[in-house]
Amino acid sequence: MLTILGTIFISVLCILFKRNRAIFILALVWLWILMAFSSGNADAGINEYRYNDYEETKGITEAGYYLLMKVFSGSGIPFATYKQIIAAIELSLIGSTILKLATNTNVVLALYILYPFCMDVVQMRYTLALSIVIFSFRFLLDNKNKIRNSILFAILIIVASLFHSLSIFYIFLLAVKVLSVRNTVFIAAIIDCVGIAIFNPLSLLTIANAINMTDKLNTYLANPTTFGAYRGAIILIFSFLLTFGFAYAFSIKRIPLHEISDFDISVIKINILALCIIPFLTLAPDFFRIQIGISLLNYITITNHLSKTSSHEYSILLKPVKNIYMICLLYVMAFINLYILVLGNTNIDTVFIPLWFSNTLLK
Repeated sequence: MLTILGTIFISVLCILFKRNRAIFILALVWLWILMAFSSGNADAGINEYRYNDYEETKGITEAGYYLLMKVFSGSGIPFATYKQIIAAIELSLIGSTILKLATNTNVVLALYILYPFCMDVVQMRYTLALSIVIFSFRFLLDNKNKIRNSILFAILIIVASLFHSLSIFYIFLLAVKVLSVRNTVFIAAIIDCVGIAIFNPLSLLTIANAINMTDKLNTYLANPTTFGAYRGAIILIFSFLLTFGFAYAFSIKRIPLHEISDFDISVIKINILALCIIPFLTLAPDFFRIQIGISLLNYITITNHLSKTSSHEYSILLKPVKNIYMICLLYVMAFINLYILVLGNTNIDTVFIPLWFSNTLLK
């Protein structure tokens, strides 16, 4: 109960005081406590087993994460301490990105607490990679020194892939620097159509026969993505896109189209390109994590449109009525996605409940 009350209290402070640095740091520390001392979730056992017996994961765990475990575990550092250090690194990278890109930093953090923070707590290895990806967005969205920033973004994505291979797919977001919105839609549609045509059993078997890989393919087809998992991932993807689209449209309803910032245009293109994961869902529903990874970016984009009450960091956020509507809409957006991904299925028992009732520090 302490974790729930504390989180509500800090979230309210973040909403009321949009840019107060002390509250931002307090909120980050609170998130670190929730993450670093979490237990009993879906991946808790496998994370600890992988750490304590890291030699057994050689060759099947990404090189960067394997090396990290080897250094810490080989030095005799207990898993609990390792998890606390990793949580600090992850939240530092995420927090610095919010400070860099967001105007109303505390509001973004309050929304992140609701969704998708609970998933980040569970997915320790992926969250480490994702935090590097999130940090790299500052270079992707900076239109100055395009070549330099593109190189830095690509390097960071490659580094992230050393901790979780799925992260490498973010490198295709470099296309936002060269494609218009119209061309982005066109390219995404082609990739989805071609991908869906290729990633089905009949097409895959035809290709496998041509390159002598039928046996390997049959092994994969013996454990395909279930229809239920595929349908759930599709629902999540379009719910995510629709809620972002609706909230974003509301946030700019009084802004002429020609005045929309380059930052906003880039984020819109990123959301469109994220739809290219649809064909890959037949291989593994985990590809939807790529879209979850841009949740923070969407929060930043929308909250940057909140009406200004004062330039002072202690100013109360909720004075303009539009801001009240916007905050409510953003919370609805976050809750819908939280419900589809976590609360509406078995994840509520393995992801959500352990976060609030199994913290080893706040028992």
